[in-house]
Amino acid sequence: MIEGGLNKDNFSLWMPVEVTKGTTVSGDEKWGFKGIASTTKRDTDNEVLMPQGFDLSYFTESGLVNWNHQSKDNPSAIIGEPTLAKVVPDGLYVETELYKTPTAKGVWELAKAMSKKKRKLGFSIEGKVLERDPLDATKITKAKITGLAITPTPKNNATFAEMVKGGAFEFDDDEDVNMFQKAMNKEDKVSLVMREFAAGKL
Repeated sequence: MIEGGLNKDNFSLWMPVEVTKGTTVSGDEKWGFKGIASTTKRDTDNEVLMPQGFDLSYFTESGLVNWNHQSKDNPSAIIGEPTLAKVVPDGLYVETELYKTPTAKGVWELAKAMSKKKRKLGFSIEGKVLERDPLDATKITKAKITGLAITPTPKNNATFAEMVKGGAFEFDDDEDVNMFQKAMNKEDKVSLVMREFAAGKL
């Protein structure tokens, strides 16, 4: 999605996520998400982003993960940071680790509750347009990725984030791409618990 339409250069794009789970050196539970954060599928705002043209340097060095694009007005919405970002055949693959904050804990608990109902939260990349296709203004060929949101609001349901359970965060090209592809072919509706969390009721 290009925020404010085609005359604006900032954007966000939603994809479902997978939860990651492990432990720290001290034995504490480690929270995180991984998944495909962007593909070339056209979203509901009629926009197409080309992951091959993404500049990930700022995102990997200084980017942050936030809840539902609220970090601009609410610092407590910052819930983590990316630990890996790379372009793979299916799109932009991202792994994250959450901070131990109340908001991050709420997002983590919501994701676990939703997983029991076969629902998912999603990734929504944030960034700035650097270049568009001169023959198609809806196609973004180059972009600087600056942040990542965990959100229940879908714009492109072809990607997702999953909770990873146990061990270090790893990406196996054959196994995970197959898993991601299956998820891309499945459309999930926003559940009641997602709406309640977004409305601040949880």
